[in-house]
Amino acid sequence: MATKKQPQDRKPSSAADFKKRVRTTLELPSGLVVKVKNPGGMQAYLSQGKIPNTLLPLVQQGIKQGGVDQAEVGKAIEDPAAIADMLDLVNTMVIDTCVEPRVYPAPEDEDDRDDDLVYIDEMSDSDRMFIFNWVNSGVTDLARFRQ
Repeated sequence: MATKKQPQDRKPSSAADFKKRVRTTLELPSGLVVKVKNPGGMQAYLSQGKIPNTLLPLVQQGIKQGGVDQAEVGKAIEDPAAIADMLDLVNTMVIDTCVEPRVYPAPEDEDDRDDDLVYIDEMSDSDRMFIFNWVNSGVTDLARFRQ
């Protein structure tokens, strides 16, 4: 039976190993493929003041505890403002994350659309949530580490 290497016996990770965690290519649930960079997850958005006030308690709880109480999520989804803020946050993260193709905010005027660009409202909900979850997987990883 092979013995597990101790940390002092293992080779240090390379810079490329770190970059793979923050820059990679993802196949989305739709089958489309995007090149992404991780903008830092919820903690980065919190420190930049990009989390809407309606979501602050949930985000702070998720970061502190590595997860969110489902009862609190239930309360939040009853609040239309919180739902709208959450969708806006998801869209912002997707726009910040996608490198190739780059994703742009949806223009207010349909005449301002460029056929060569991808707009956030042209991505499926499942693709957007997949990217959002990838960005925030660090919170889940941290919770597993703590256990």
